[in-house]
Amino acid sequence: MPKKKKVRPKRNLVVTVDDEHMTSLSDVADRLRAAGLTVKNVMDGVGAITGHGDASLTSLRSIKGVKAVEEEPVLGVPPPGADPQ
Repeated sequence: MPKKKKVRPKRNLVVTVDDEHMTSLSDVADRLRAAGLTVKNVMDGVGAITGHGDASLTSLRSIKGVKAVEEEPVLGVPPPGADPQ
């Protein structure tokens, strides 16, 4: 019986670009796309790229120019009447 390929869920990610590559964010974005990230925003002013995909965080972190990769936090407001903590 063939092994089933492990499917990773698509996640929203925030990529921070290192200082050396701040002037070449588009090149870093291209490398992220090649690794499987669907790039949503390239924020030149802050050196960040957002996107979504199912690539492993380890593989994205190994890309030249990437300083950090984090899952985008999910924020929400509790429904009316719920205990907000």
